[in-house]
Amino acid sequence: MPEAFHVAGFNPSLNSDGFLYVPEEAENAVEFFTTFLKHVKGKKAGEPFDLEDANGWMADVVRALWGWRDSRTGNRRFRQCYLTCARKNSKSTLGAGIALLSLIYDKEPSAEIFSCAASRDQARLLFDIAVGMVRQSPVLSKLLEVTKNSIILKSSGSVYKVISADANVQHGANCSLCLFDELHCQKDRELWDVMITSMAARKQPLMIAMTTAGSGRDTICFEVHKYAERVRDNEIKDPHFLPVIYDSGGHAWDSDEALKSANPSLGFSIDVEYLQKERQRAKDQASFSSSFRRLHVNEWVESDVAFFTSDDLEACLVEFDEKSLEGRDCVAGLDLSSTADLTALSLLF
Repeated sequence: MPEAFHVAGFNPSLNSDGFLYVPEEAENAVEFFTTFLKHVKGKKAGEPFDLEDANGWMADVVRALWGWRDSRTGNRRFRQCYLTCARKNSKSTLGAGIALLSLIYDKEPSAEIFSCAASRDQARLLFDIAVGMVRQSPVLSKLLEVTKNSIILKSSGSVYKVISADANVQHGANCSLCLFDELHCQKDRELWDVMITSMAARKQPLMIAMTTAGSGRDTICFEVHKYAERVRDNEIKDPHFLPVIYDSGGHAWDSDEALKSANPSLGFSIDVEYLQKERQRAKDQASFSSSFRRLHVNEWVESDVAFFTSDDLEACLVEFDEKSLEGRDCVAGLDLSSTADLTALSLLF
């Protein structure tokens, strides 16, 4: 296995009994991107999609997913992947490429590949990028038929489609690969559970959740996030789950180290100076600080809207003698929590 193989949160030496890393499978998958796919948006539009760009992290993910195999069956090792990083790090472009790779390369009989999201517009983001990639490639254009809502592999009838939580949930799906985009936006777990259970008949199904951090704790995304952290930290033994977690890395949210840790494509698809300017705005504008931490440092927050920074609140702390309050008039204000928010009691003397 190449020394350069590193995936955030995954130690290939862990839980490897019964599995083999097959370099040929890994490199064939990586070469598919450079050979057949081109960027559709941004300053790289029209250029080959080289996974080794952007510090190589996308190549590592693809190598892990397609290179690790069950030593008995030869099927893919990983059945689930949780991929989280700050926004604008090319998650959607990677997801679109993975959909086309699976559609053509996996040789899954009558494969059913889905892009899923909370809304149809969000779910179509990956699909529309994939359509753009097909139209830029003479080879893929011959192999694939593009319709308004699907991409079909002509030789086998395998299909890539879009499904969203705001449409009727398709309980009849027989999913082989699901790309769940921005899982943090899901209001409930119904679509997630439907897609997971739809994979039961497949020999090497793969569920990939790609998301930026969310707000609140009572969500399916936070549940999967915490599970991924426990697998990464080897608290849970799950050899079929690949955690790919790019967050602040324990650094202060307003540090350069946090930006670098949470943005694996820093300097490639996202500009360093832009992030630094946004960071300064978050320091100066408390109402933006939570959004910055969530979107650009990939930290989970309680709410996207904050009226005070922690520094503002700490500046209000003073030492006082409780006995000095005895005999004074007091008004109590009580706010009871309803879901995951905090119960608060204020005593005003």
